[in-house]
Amino acid sequence: MHTDTHVKSAGISRKWLRPVVAIVGYAVIAYLAFRAMDRTRMAEGFALLRPQHLVLLLGIALLHIAGRAFRYHRLLLRARPHATYRWADGFLIFLIGLSTSAVTPARVGDLVKAKLVRPFGIGTSSGVGLVMIERVLDLLVMCLTIVGMGMVLSDRPASGAWSRTAALLLVVLILGPVAIGHHPIRGWGIRVAARALRAVRPSLASKVETTSGELFGVWDTVFASPATFAVYVASSCAVWALDFCKLWLVVRMLGGQASLAVCFFIYPVSLLAGVLTLLPFSEGVVGVTGVALLSSIGQVDSSTAILAVAFDRSVSSIPPLVLAGAFALASRRRAQHGSLRE
Repeated sequence: MHTDTHVKSAGISRKWLRPVVAIVGYAVIAYLAFRAMDRTRMAEGFALLRPQHLVLLLGIALLHIAGRAFRYHRLLLRARPHATYRWADGFLIFLIGLSTSAVTPARVGDLVKAKLVRPFGIGTSSGVGLVMIERVLDLLVMCLTIVGMGMVLSDRPASGAWSRTAALLLVVLILGPVAIGHHPIRGWGIRVAARALRAVRPSLASKVETTSGELFGVWDTVFASPATFAVYVASSCAVWALDFCKLWLVVRMLGGQASLAVCFFIYPVSLLAGVLTLLPFSEGVVGVTGVALLSSIGQVDSSTAILAVAFDRSVSSIPPLVLAGAFALASRRRAQHGSLRE
């Protein structure tokens, strides 16, 4: 009894620890940013913004979110959900995962989508496989952009380390899908992992073999041919290009002079830093990285950089929360309407 109580209390403490650390982390970052800003420059920057600027930036953010949500919807359809599934369900699941990932280390909050798809006949392992596909596509776009823009900005020393890191990750991201798509290599990898686990935990080894079959089975279903994979990569590039442009527009609206190439390098680098971090305030890590790189590579003054990144991240982060609430409310009303008709 005492052991059960202790385990339960430990679970409760861990449950609350992550949100508390996230809140503290965001608060510290906000305080340091406020201390570093020139109040006069901040007021001048806000004075330059117009309502039409906000409408334009929100429109770009919504197009980006809608594009990624539609991609997830198409991926779900390829996993063959039940007939009860509707596109609004896929959009809501995507938005919940997007919002949750902001307060989880390495943005693993996306994995909540693997549980939310179960009512539509898609198993948890298959749901994880869909999240894996999304993550691979997004990382491919980021690394391709960083490597490409790094070549353009090769004369700026600060870009070198990130370009080399992205190039290394890009090689892994290219070889990974090739290995996954090649059944003999994939099967060999699963058998090696299961054999290693069998020596330690036999029950887990058999579970890994079963789960891996379902997880990678989704990959085979979605990417039935290299051409399909290429289409998904190309469409992902187009969707992310919209988001990368947004930071450049904000900087220009605030009077900064950073080039489009600089912003196309800085934005994916900051997102990559947020993905790789183990801290539960990944959006804060994205912001800090963006400010540091705008100041060093983009040669934008620190006050303008802080204001531009804060404005950009707000435009990117708030709409998913609002849309998730709207979709959830609409789904609830639809369910209530259906029950009343019955």
